[in-house]
Amino acid sequence: MACKSWNNTQINDGIRVLSQSKSNSLMMVSNGSTLKVPYFSNYDFESPKTSNNAIEHVVVVVHGNKRNADVYYNNMVKSAEVGGKKLDNTVIVAPNFLTEADIVSKQLDDTHIYWSSGGWKSGSKSKSELAHPRPENISSYAVFDTLLTRLSLHLPKLKSIVCTGHSAGGQFITRYAGSTPIIERLERMHQIDIKFIVANPSSYFYLNDLRPKRGSTDVFEVPTIDCSKYNDWKYGLNDVYEYQRNVGVDSMVSMYAKRDVLYLLGAKDNDPGSSSLDKSCEAMLQGSNRLERGLAYYNYLKVFYGDSITKTHKLEIVPNAGHSNFQMYSSKIGVKHLFM
Repeated sequence: MACKSWNNTQINDGIRVLSQSKSNSLMMVSNGSTLKVPYFSNYDFESPKTSNNAIEHVVVVVHGNKRNADVYYNNMVKSAEVGGKKLDNTVIVAPNFLTEADIVSKQLDDTHIYWSSGGWKSGSKSKSELAHPRPENISSYAVFDTLLTRLSLHLPKLKSIVCTGHSAGGQFITRYAGSTPIIERLERMHQIDIKFIVANPSSYFYLNDLRPKRGSTDVFEVPTIDCSKYNDWKYGLNDVYEYQRNVGVDSMVSMYAKRDVLYLLGAKDNDPGSSSLDKSCEAMLQGSNRLERGLAYYNYLKVFYGDSITKTHKLEIVPNAGHSNFQMYSSKIGVKHLFM
């Protein structure tokens, strides 16, 4: 695993960035405390070597529920190979959002931060439990903000960044795209394009109290079933986390429409009995399976924002692909959008 680490500094426009360190993980220093998050990459993008000038494109891929960032990294590399894309000018980065169990199994030191098994997907703060205390807690989305900022700063010829995730990683990416305030600033400051690819998530965040009518993907209504928290974050915009509160719900609604988002759905990811499918009442109100939920959500966005949303938000279906990150990313459609 090729890793580097970072320290907090400050630059213009309020974007937090990190200075170079010699540790083997992405490192942040908060109130004097060191916090680390592992990541996998094919390139040391913090190196001052002039070869940095060759890098024009970055793919950041977020793992699924198993938190197997190494597998996602390797599958992304293989997807490029399958698609005939060379990585001479491309960096692939796969951050690893750990749980307390991962800290134990990997025997990591007490500088490594961790989240609940569900919290990292939607921007919650990292945890500090009695057995594994941590001096500071930060949002998983703040970590991602830092990663994108560092990539933008250290790759002077960078033209584009694609942020993608599959399954639980798709949940992370769609909610991050609707939460982070830094995207337009990074694009403006570094003259880069940042795109989000959301692949086969179990659920989405809705922007008001409407949900698809049962059995439909294009008719929406206020639910009448007993599911009182269906509009709470991560499924809606009530009771959001601190990261989102600091951004502001109204700002999130406005920002999300401007983001370049592709919803990538597997044509065969339609199993309502999938063991990893979110079957909570909040998720079931979005549809019976992942394909149905994705189709409904895209139609919902057109209802909420109007047809103008199709200028920035797109949807494509990958033929013959089920709930597999490799099938999705190595497909012709996946390669086309990942490796520009």
